[in-house]
Amino acid sequence: MRSRMLIFLIAVLTSGFSFAQSGTLSLELAGASSITFCKDSLAFGPMVKVEGDSIYDGLKVSIANYISGAERLECKKLSASLSAQWLSATGTLELRGAATAGEYQDAIENIWYFNPMPIPNSTTRQIAISLIDADFLPETGHFYRYYKQPGISWNEAKAAAESDDKIYHGMRGYLVTITMKEENEFIWTKIDGVGWIGASDEEREGYWKWVTGPEAGTLFWKGAVGGAAVSGQYANWRSDEPNNQGDEDYAHINQSKTNEPKTWNDLPNAGGSISADEYYPKGYIVEYGGRSDDPDLELSTSFDIKIRKVVFSAVADQTICRYDTISLNQSSEGSYSWLPTAGLSDAFISNPKASPYDSTVYQARVDYDGCVDTKLFNVNVTPVYSTAINIDSSQCSGYSLAVNYEGDAPSTADFSWYFADTLYAGGKGLTDLTIQLGFLQTNQRKLGLQISESGCQSVLETTQVRVTPNIELTADVTEGCRPLTVNFSATATEEIETYTWEFGDGLGLSTPDPSIQHVYDYAGAYDVTLTVFCVDGCTNTGTFDDFITVYPIKTVYTDIDPKRCYPHEFDVNYTGSGTDADTYLWDLSALDPEEIVYNPGNKIGPLRISLKNKPQASIGLQVISDKGCTSAKKTFSFKRQPWFDLAADIARGCSPFTANLTATALDPIDQLSYTWDTGLSTQTGEQVAEEYSEQGAQYQISAIGVSSITGCSDTVLMEQAIDVYSDPVAAFDFDKAESLISDPVFQFTNLSEGALNYEWDFGDGQFSYEENPKNRYEGLGWFDVLLLAESEFGCTDTVSHRVLVAPDDLFPPNAISPNSTNPENHIFLLTSEAVQTEGYHMLIYNRWGEQVFESIDKATGWDGKMKNGEFAPEGTYVWVLNYRDVFDHFRKQSGTVTLVF
Repeated sequence: MRSRMLIFLIAVLTSGFSFAQSGTLSLELAGASSITFCKDSLAFGPMVKVEGDSIYDGLKVSIANYISGAERLECKKLSASLSAQWLSATGTLELRGAATAGEYQDAIENIWYFNPMPIPNSTTRQIAISLIDADFLPETGHFYRYYKQPGISWNEAKAAAESDDKIYHGMRGYLVTITMKEENEFIWTKIDGVGWIGASDEEREGYWKWVTGPEAGTLFWKGAVGGAAVSGQYANWRSDEPNNQGDEDYAHINQSKTNEPKTWNDLPNAGGSISADEYYPKGYIVEYGGRSDDPDLELSTSFDIKIRKVVFSAVADQTICRYDTISLNQSSEGSYSWLPTAGLSDAFISNPKASPYDSTVYQARVDYDGCVDTKLFNVNVTPVYSTAINIDSSQCSGYSLAVNYEGDAPSTADFSWYFADTLYAGGKGLTDLTIQLGFLQTNQRKLGLQISESGCQSVLETTQVRVTPNIELTADVTEGCRPLTVNFSATATEEIETYTWEFGDGLGLSTPDPSIQHVYDYAGAYDVTLTVFCVDGCTNTGTFDDFITVYPIKTVYTDIDPKRCYPHEFDVNYTGSGTDADTYLWDLSALDPEEIVYNPGNKIGPLRISLKNKPQASIGLQVISDKGCTSAKKTFSFKRQPWFDLAADIARGCSPFTANLTATALDPIDQLSYTWDTGLSTQTGEQVAEEYSEQGAQYQISAIGVSSITGCSDTVLMEQAIDVYSDPVAAFDFDKAESLISDPVFQFTNLSEGALNYEWDFGDGQFSYEENPKNRYEGLGWFDVLLLAESEFGCTDTVSHRVLVAPDDLFPPNAISPNSTNPENHIFLLTSEAVQTEGYHMLIYNRWGEQVFESIDKATGWDGKMKNGEFAPEGTYVWVLNYRDVFDHFRKQSGTVTLVF
């Protein structure tokens, strides 16, 4: 706790909060640091001395540990310059107005503390007096201010708290650090403290430190939800915080009024969504004080109010009957002394027990820490009379009983006579009467008397009367299902020493207890016999024929074998002892709706199941017999064979072809492995491939599926077998193997077997789809004739043969004219498709046998010129051509050509 002497020097500040005036204001305690509250109100008086030489704008008087609704402050006298306002939400009285220190002194001396609670909270109140622009907490000696700024981020709030415009009378602010419970309560109640505080685990996740103010760098919490405070430091996380839901590295006081109010939570820098109201940042709290560079200024003072109100909790006058005891008082605060001491359990405690023989007035004096009070307690005592009676106890059943009263009660008293715990007779002065012993049938035959006068009753005294017992046997149930537990109870008209039971099932028991429990394990009807023995030797016996009936419990069995692997659809039959008259409670909750093919409802069945969606399941069954006997519920588990299909992408085709075989599980849960018999090999896997090449063969495909969940297996045949078609045999013949170009037509005869369609390629770019086609060749040479034969299934075969088209002799032009308007007449050229380039040799001679032209290139013809480049004279010339034809035969041909200009 800081010094009670606080000096506030008002200076012109560069920024922050300040009064408008300058000068010196001194706040100090006038004397003692506390005063005592004894009654409903208390004046502050000259507790605080206010001095200064200027005009001031306002002071704030706060109950630091304020209890809302239980107390208040009120200023009863104010100068014309001042106004006062009580803020009930925060426990603060604000004094405002431009006034002198003396006026504020007078106002404070006229402030009253009110606490009208019958039993006030005894916690010492702290009264803090400070300037009106901030809140002061005596426990920390620090000032606090809340800035409302919805949506502000933590980094923005930290920077704003430390900015120059937040300097308070020379003290730099910082985002608040909360190191004690009182500080947390103060922030919540005084300044609407909903918003950012100066803690973060950004540096290391789960290591929460104070990162602002004097405590910067202090680790106070480790861990997330369920973590722990470090070295006993204060933390006030909500029970499900900090939870780091979305990189939440910054501390915040939530604003919930019902869900753990005043607690902390972690949020990301931007805070929570505006739709999540209690996590949406509304502002931030700035704290001042504790920094090493703060100026040596004190801005507030405080004193304590001790709550010492004396409380008496009993009314002044009470009336009791003689020999009764009462508590005089329930309060326990303070030092007590009581007078007189007679009839008191202790004369120096707060709540003694009083048992006075006659009426007495007691006085209590209390000293509660200087608060003294007294109170009188009147106790009026009413007498209680004797109830002694005289009876002849030798009388037994069959006789009446005469009784008479021999006590000290007056004839004005009320007499109440009780027999067998029942009021038998009553009235004023009723001192003698005769009682009939057969009045009631009960197990306790006692006679009692009670005397009342002025509201006080004597103790009810009773005397046992001896009679022969009558017995009555009852049971909580007389019929039911086995095992049937029966609670037997016997009542008798006397006190019984021993009850001897015979239950009808060969078992019996002797016991002093009138109630007994017996369990019948088997169905049947049972007689029950009871014999009772009184303490005075009287006895009686009774037998109750067919008193108890026990019904059987129907057995619960089905034909489900848990070791068997069932097909995906099967029947469940009930095999127990039940009949059609009984009710059957089938529990099919483990089955999907589409897995229940037939639901027998409450009937015996059968139940039909199609286990489509999973490899194993269970059903429950309970049987209620027509007598209402319910069996225990029994569960039957079962498992299904693997349920899968086989398919091939190609099931039939021409040889060879590859079929991709696929196994598909028909429920979404089972885990299956597969072993295939492809007809040619054994393979494993969900998908396998096999090549089929044997023409005309057929293969039956199967696979064994094994469940890794149930251990069940099943073999499935693929619905369609694999068929390999036979290929056709392509063959043809022709009318001739070779022919001259002058006769180029060939006839082809189709000799194919097993074919339906045909395609001919004659090797010269011409095609035919006829069965026996003809073809005319336009060119020379060898031609490969190809026949493709196709069966009705699309299978094919091909065959080819070669035919020859041979050339005839060349027929060159017999004249050329270099001056002709037709370019084709300018050159004498000896060539054709039948002439090869290699071995080509053409010679031109004149009439005298002289060579005028020679060419070894079949593309170069004679243009009518001689070797010297001059045109030869008009006339007839002889040509000689040596060449090889397309069949590589050497040939020689000659003739004449006429040169014309």
